[in-house]
Amino acid sequence: MRNEDIQELKILPTPLITIITATYNAEKFLPATLDSICKLKYKNIEWIIVDGASTDHTIDIIKSRPDIISKWISEPDEGIYDAWNKGISISSGDWIAFIGAGDCYSENALNDYLDLLKKVDANVNFISSKVNFVDLNGFTKKTWGEKLNKKRFKEFMTIAHVGALHHKSLFKKNEGFSLKYSTASDYNFFLSNIDDIKAAFLNKITATMLIGGSSDSYISLVEKYKIQRKYFSLYHCVFEFLIAFSKKALRKLIKGF
Repeated sequence: MRNEDIQELKILPTPLITIITATYNAEKFLPATLDSICKLKYKNIEWIIVDGASTDHTIDIIKSRPDIISKWISEPDEGIYDAWNKGISISSGDWIAFIGAGDCYSENALNDYLDLLKKVDANVNFISSKVNFVDLNGFTKKTWGEKLNKKRFKEFMTIAHVGALHHKSLFKKNEGFSLKYSTASDYNFFLSNIDDIKAAFLNKITATMLIGGSSDSYISLVEKYKIQRKYFSLYHCVFEFLIAFSKKALRKLIKGF
């Protein structure tokens, strides 16, 4: 890491945190996310919504809350990662987080991130935490999330992106999210830049995430296989794919998700 990057990572007393949300026809889910962001105890935030030209009442919801939504765009895009890249390009925050429509933060999530940053090495540029995966009724189906670890990352995505905080320098130094992958480009980003990421882990639940999104699909498993093939042996990738596929199929059969 360059000296200028290290200087950039000095923690300000109240750094600006940019939260980016990608939406498309999200009128049923966006209000819950909006409510959770309103309830955050940490207030020095910039919330950016990048909408993919919704045809429902999503834009009406966005326009109704200029007090909490700092910036928004509505135009056709190439999916969630295109939207995230657009959000990053207009962000002003020292740290950047991503949350989906329907996902919700705990009230203390951002405070907990910043409290941890005061205790860890000054070079830390990424924090992951735990996230509860919930169904539409709010029932927790599983808890996910652990510290970013290169060896474990060879096997699967060990973090839930809604429970993560990224220093802006990660996106200045590295390219954004590839549009080659529609559901697993965040996994590709982490694997591609793993040596530049100085991670810390917050052993707390910071958010809830709705089960059933694109990252929890069989398509995502195929994309993760393709990504792994760029870095690891064919044997390793096929082995991990079969394990992941079997676990998902069995979980769906037993628990219904």
